[in-house]
Amino acid sequence: MKTALVSTLLATALLATIAPAGAATRTVFINGSDLYESGGPPANAAGASLSGTASSTITINLTLPKGFKSNSTATLQLRMLGGGTSCGVVLAAGGAVRLRPGAVAEIAPSPASGLTIVAPGTFVTPAAVNQVFTKKFKLAPPVSGTGQKTGDTVFVVISRDGGGAGDTCAGALFVTSVKFTYQLP
Repeated sequence: MKTALVSTLLATALLATIAPAGAATRTVFINGSDLYESGGPPANAAGASLSGTASSTITINLTLPKGFKSNSTATLQLRMLGGGTSCGVVLAAGGAVRLRPGAVAEIAPSPASGLTIVAPGTFVTPAAVNQVFTKKFKLAPPVSGTGQKTGDTVFVVISRDGGGAGDTCAGALFVTSVKFTYQLP
């Protein structure tokens, strides 16, 4: 009995020493009513809409919070409603702009801006009318420039090719919130 207990404790200690340490993270939610649509602020309190019949964009404005690990990669997970039928949607990373007092604005299209979509291409919405679904984007430091750090203002642009060949959802999608997860030093 003692031998089995000692073996189990040693195996657990060994796994604890060789397992990679996960980076500490923090999550902040951005309300959908704080997002901007192509033509201005959201027309709906539920969030910003992405058209199903024309190309459209939303802009997410955020300031990298205190405790943000400099030059680390964060994730933005859009939480959406829409569809009502199982149909295809095409979202794309339009780019990101970084602003910092005393620095030249970092304006570059994706992926040079550091904004990329996780699993690009057409994704399928749920068939249920009011089921929330998500799509994830990564926000890494831009390819050139001053990187990204606490206090930087970042404008993220995400677009939808509504009415395009791969986008078969006729209805608008409503981005109800954005889950912003970032690393701590």
